[in-house]
Amino acid sequence: MVKEINLDKNVPLPSKRAQAQVYPFDKMEIGDSFFVDLETGRTVRNRASLMTRSDFRLTCRTVTENGIRGVRVWRIE
Repeated sequence: MVKEINLDKNVPLPSKRAQAQVYPFDKMEIGDSFFVDLETGRTVRNRASLMTRSDFRLTCRTVTENGIRGVRVWRIE
């Protein structure tokens, strides 16, 4: 037997931008960048990919800074 699914009306759709607020993508100007540790890097790459599909382009590179391996994200357009 299939469980009944209730329908809800007038539930506001959350903004796609709200998810990206963990990272400062919306504050970045062309040439700006930020660094995150490698563990966070996977998540930031996914978010950057999603943001690139919107209004600007980002690129990510795996780097070592001050002895810490991580990911640096740049806004390129």
